[in-house]
Amino acid sequence: HQTIDLLINIKNSLRSEGVFCARVPSASNPFNINVFGSDFTHEFVYTAGSLAQVNKLARFSDIKVLPFKEENISWHGKITNITQVIMFVLIKLIIGLCRNELQSTSIYTKNIYCICKK
Repeated sequence: HQTIDLLINIKNSLRSEGVFCARVPSASNPFNINVFGSDFTHEFVYTAGSLAQVNKLARFSDIKVLPFKEENISWHGKITNITQVIMFVLIKLIIGLCRNELQSTSIYTKNIYCICKK
């Protein structure tokens, strides 16, 4: 309930045409297991669906949840980014096959973000 209460307070503090953005670790990413409980700021982890759900419960509108792609311009960063993309495509394919749903809506990036309107 604290999360929804906080989101309602944020929504109420926005101007009538205000926009709320938030970035959180993705619970759908199997490599984010260490995030949950790693410090006191990460009491909850969210999937794309649960992040949309809490914002909907706070009565935000036009809710969009998207993958947050961290850009790194070094060669090491570019190789890491390419490797992550390949891994996430493979993970999505394997999980989709296991669930018998190749069009999975899950987002497997390290972080996800939402954009909501008041």
